[in-house]
Amino acid sequence: MCCKKGNAEGFLIGLKRGFLRIFLITLLAIVGFGITFLNTGVESAKDNTQSKAAQKEEPIHIVSDRLEVNQGKREIIFLGHVMAKKGDLTVLGDRMIVIYRSTKKAAGNNPEKNVSSTDLSGTKQIEKILAQGNVKISKGDIVAVGDKATYYQDIEKLVLEGNPRISRGGDFISGQKVIILLKENKSIVEGGRDEPVKATIHPKSGKLVTQ
Repeated sequence: MCCKKGNAEGFLIGLKRGFLRIFLITLLAIVGFGITFLNTGVESAKDNTQSKAAQKEEPIHIVSDRLEVNQGKREIIFLGHVMAKKGDLTVLGDRMIVIYRSTKKAAGNNPEKNVSSTDLSGTKQIEKILAQGNVKISKGDIVAVGDKATYYQDIEKLVLEGNPRISRGGDFISGQKVIILLKENKSIVEGGRDEPVKATIHPKSGKLVTQ
């Protein structure tokens, strides 16, 4: 069902406090992966750390054509020209879907009780977040694109699918699927027979570049 104006404002408060913060910080891992892959100089690593610290202080802004809430499916959906922005990090897509799990605490003894924006602000209640359709994540001159990005909250895994590609200037890496395992601090690029892993790197003088 489509959310009314008053309810929408309540949900947006929950979004700002909870899952969008997680989503954007997690998507920053893709950008961080791109920086690490394309340029592993010590100065770049320091700049990236400082950038992440600065972004935690930035407010989150999100714009879309429509906001829907489906209590039955436990979904909150942003539709049409979705843009989420935090500092110089921008996430674009046709839709953004947040899937949350129902909890006994939220429902209490009344199974028909609606989950409030306050309930949604708890990070443990988020199950999965998806960005679908023409997904584009950009930070400065680094751009990650794909048809779909999925973040799994419990295992802290981010998957970019559908012609995923991370680029910076003339450097890029692409494959069939890009997987970011946050708990293990590990990044994986998978390829297939029709879509092998590809990378183009232009070494810069005085800096170490690895594949």
